[in-house]
Amino acid sequence: MVKPRKDRQRKRKFYGNRFTPSKTNDEKRSRFDDNGLQNGSGSEHCQQTQASSSSFRKLSLDLGEQAPQSSRSRSICDDAQPDEKLTGFRLFRLECIINFFQSFPCPSCLNSQELEDNFHVTEKLNGINSSLTLVCRLCKATVNLQNDENVNLRFQAAMYGIGCHEKKGQRFLSAMDMPQPVSSVRASIFKERILKATEKVAKESMERAATELKEAEGDNVSVSCDGSWHRRGFVSKNGVATCLSVSKKVPAKVIDTETLSNYCDSCAKMKAKNLSAEKKNIWSEKHK
Repeated sequence: MVKPRKDRQRKRKFYGNRFTPSKTNDEKRSRFDDNGLQNGSGSEHCQQTQASSSSFRKLSLDLGEQAPQSSRSRSICDDAQPDEKLTGFRLFRLECIINFFQSFPCPSCLNSQELEDNFHVTEKLNGINSSLTLVCRLCKATVNLQNDENVNLRFQAAMYGIGCHEKKGQRFLSAMDMPQPVSSVRASIFKERILKATEKVAKESMERAATELKEAEGDNVSVSCDGSWHRRGFVSKNGVATCLSVSKKVPAKVIDTETLSNYCDSCAKMKAKNLSAEKKNIWSEKHK
C-alpha cells in the first residue's frame, strides 16, 4: 500500500531582490507619461543600453554603420595627450597594410598615373618576423619596411610565460593565420638566452627581497617554505622548493629557491655502459 505523501510547505514567492536599492516612486513615474507610455528619458536609456552592448556594436560594424564608442575607448581617447607617442606591438592584417601603402604615390617619381597598384610588394619571413619590400612599378624605386628583430624572442618568452611549449605556439599561430615560428635550432638558442636573463632577474629580485626583509625585521626573521613537483602525482622527477618572507611590515616575497631532481642523464648513460666497477667509481667521484 502506497503511503500518503505529507503536505509539503509551499514555495516562497519571489518579491524582488532585497539587496538591490530600489528606485523611488518619483524616479519610476518620471519614466512614464500620463498615458502610461515611456517618455523620452526612458527611450534614451534604452538607446544607451543598446549602444553599449557588444552585440549591437558588432552588428553595426557588419552593416557598415558607425557604432558608438564604448566608455572604455572614449576614456582612453580623452585621456590621451596630443604629443603622446604610441609604442608597443599590434596585430594587423597584411592586406590592410598593403592597401594603405598602395594609396600613396612613389616618393621618388611621384607617379600620377592611375594605376591599380603603385607598388609591387614582396615579403621576407624569418619566423614571425616579416619585412616588406615595395618596388615602384614605374621607376623601380625600392622602399623597405623592417619589423623588430626581437619579435621571435618575445613570442617564445611569452609562450614560456604562460606555460606553453613549441607545439602549442605553432597551434596558436596556425589559428591566427600567422607565419610559423623559427626552427628548433634557433628556438634552442632563444631558450638559452631566456634562461640566462630569467636567472639574472630572479637572483636580483630575491636579493632585494632579502635585504628588504632584513631591514624591516632584523637578523631573526620568520619564513615560510613550500615545495612543488613538476608534474602531478608521484611520477615527477623534478621539483622546486621556495622560501617566502613572513612579515607584517613588508609584503611577502620569494627570497630563495632550489630546484632538485632525482634523475641525472649522465648517470643513466653511464649505467648503460659495460664498464668495470673501478672505472665507474672513478667517474662517479669526478661527477660529484
